[in-house]
Amino acid sequence: MNRSKLFCKKNIKLILFVPLSVYLVFVIGFYLYWTVATSDPFNTLTFTYYKLIHDPIKRLTARPVASDELMIKVFYKNRKSFERLVEIHKKKCFYNINGNKIKSEEFKIQQKIGMIDLSSSTLDTWVPDPYSKEADKLRKKISKKYQDFPFTSKRVCAYGSAFFYYENYPVDLLFKGWVYFPSIPVVVNGELLEPLYGYGKDFVRYQVRGELDSLKLGFMESLTKYVYRQIEPQWFLFVCPGKRY
Repeated sequence: MNRSKLFCKKNIKLILFVPLSVYLVFVIGFYLYWTVATSDPFNTLTFTYYKLIHDPIKRLTARPVASDELMIKVFYKNRKSFERLVEIHKKKCFYNINGNKIKSEEFKIQQKIGMIDLSSSTLDTWVPDPYSKEADKLRKKISKKYQDFPFTSKRVCAYGSAFFYYENYPVDLLFKGWVYFPSIPVVVNGELLEPLYGYGKDFVRYQVRGELDSLKLGFMESLTKYVYRQIEPQWFLFVCPGKRY
């Protein structure tokens, strides 16, 4: 009888000890992050916190990534709204001179469709006939003109891509959305070729797939560049990594 009571007491202590230990680990982790990580010169604590605590929890609690089919349906259902956003993007970009989002017409459209963010590329990649010698000369001319303020609304975004972020999974590990290219990009052997300065010398190459649904979460998180799926000559779905550290 005494042995039975002793055994029960030990089990009760063990049952209480395990969850309490787990709880303390999380508390210490959060404490270290908020009190020390901001002064961590090598981001060691920040990186550890996200990799061992934050990211695993988000993976367990996040909903599945939106399917290609759903996003294509949303695109065609709101086609006129997308086209209007492209018009705004070409005229003034999606950000003002201070980098703050302009909460006007484009913000209302964003809310209506259910996007989490919009962004304008100020790189002059997609000028008319973007792979020609003339295009390269025009890119250099534009770049020289705007070299003093390359990321402000003073720079016209007519030749830059427009990105529409539909959702992030989980929270900020990766993003999925739509992108519009002002000129039709060349896709060869499953790669989108983005022209660089210097006609015909080099390209930024992006993977283009027939679908994005089969991409595993671990692979998507390891991405360093966008991966695309073409739905129209100038419209693509994309997944891209979230940047945090």
